Amino acid sequence: MSEPQTPTAETHDRTEAAEAPVTSLAFRPAGPNDAVLIGRLVHEAFERGDETKLVGKLRTSDDFALELVATDGANILGHVQFTHVRRADGADTPAMVILAPLSVRPDMQRKGIGSALVEAALDRLRRDGIDMVVVLGDPAYYTRFGFSAALGEKFDTPWPGPEFMAMELREGAAISLGADDTPHKLTFPQALVAVG
Repeated sequence: MSEPQTPTAETHDRTEAAEAPVTSLAFRPAGPNDAVLIGRLVHEAFERGDETKLVGKLRTSDDFALELVATDGANILGHVQFTHVRRADGADTPAMVILAPLSVRPDMQRKGIGSALVEAALDRLRRDGIDMVVVLGDPAYYTRFGFSAALGEKFDTPWPGPEFMAMELREGAAISLGADDTPHKLTFPQALVAVG
């Protein structure tokens, strides 16, 4: 991947279809009592502490947008977080968020949990009026949801290259960027940029 890197998910969840999917998943917003369990899950999934600290910082930032967990009813099996991204020119359209990080408990990877969690989160963001989502991650994983490196090229970010992708949640949202080929500079939560 290009440097600097943000927490991307699922190099470990890339081939989820390899094992039988978990059939009894529920998705819900993370609650205050989930913070310790989410911290453990993120630490186990990434095998380092940077992302664990990042989740806590993003959760309490003004840029916080959404944090969902996947559960089997008793245990948190996956976690995804989104924070608002802003255009540096001050324009407020399209409304954008970045997906980072996405984590699945290591013993539950390759069972469709990451994919199902992303799909549930994207549906909720759509209902909440978010126009676009960006991500830094493995194109082989994220293109299955509709993320595109070509759309990602419309933005000037700290992470150039095919791993930076974007997708429209609202059809035609990219039209608000205009026909100009000059990439639009985005600003991200400082905690996210610092992880790289």
